[in-house]
Amino acid sequence: MKKTAILSALLCITLTACDMDSWNLINRTAFIEACVEEAGEPAREFCECGLKEVMKDYTPSEADNLPEEAYEEIAQACIETLMGINMEE
Repeated sequence: MKKTAILSALLCITLTACDMDSWNLINRTAFIEACVEEAGEPAREFCECGLKEVMKDYTPSEADNLPEEAYEEIAQACIETLMGINMEE
């Protein structure tokens, strides 16, 4: 479900963003809104974390075509962050 939320958020960015190479307010808002719409309001914190993770390495246009491994890494990073744990220890 969380992977689907991230995918939906990225699709929304593709459809609504004016500047695809910048994480401007429109792109950030579109990502969060699409993610929350897909996953539900309780997942807002996860969606916000997903946005932060995506923004570290990708532009909005690059984020539209992330490989499966990237989604898994983003989800794992957010799970670790939100749970306050480090899975690599």
